[in-house]
Amino acid sequence: MHNKMLLVAALCSMPVLADDESWKSLTPNGWITTMTHWYQDDPLSAHVSKVQGLDFNTQYTVSANIAHSETGEQKLYFNFLSLNSDYMCDPHQEADTVIIKVNENPIRFQRWCIQDATYNDFYFSSLTALSSEDENYILETLHQSPDNVNFQTAQFELNFPATGFTQAWKASFGMTNLWNPSVQGVL
Repeated sequence: MHNKMLLVAALCSMPVLADDESWKSLTPNGWITTMTHWYQDDPLSAHVSKVQGLDFNTQYTVSANIAHSETGEQKLYFNFLSLNSDYMCDPHQEADTVIIKVNENPIRFQRWCIQDATYNDFYFSSLTALSSEDENYILETLHQSPDNVNFQTAQFELNFPATGFTQAWKASFGMTNLWNPSVQGVL
């Protein structure tokens, strides 16, 4: 999925709900989660969106894309976006390091802020594993999981789909035209 489509994906991934609020009994604490598995829409990406009730100020989406860096190295990139401006990153802030628990193990990520190509006043965070050790842990966890991998920060927690990841990772080898444009000049 192209990064300029992230906002559209976030909006379209939310389920259509009945007006009678009967859906609240189906979800813990009123949270609704939608998940797009690897190969479901795009062979090289997956995403998860969560929203509490119909309050889109609580909505966030995490997507993962298999792409290639400027040097041609195959990498896994994560993007975090929210329709709530309080959760948007600061485009003037330098890239930094954040810790995200992946199946309870603290993993270091490099994070930077990207301005959306379509919506100039919309920004999202893009992340990739900081070290080879961190990257190998994430890749092995996704390869070995039969269904989902848990990601957790102070702001959010979600289970990310692992189903189809191994097939997607293997299929993208050598496809250097899949370079992630969100990292231009960053990595």
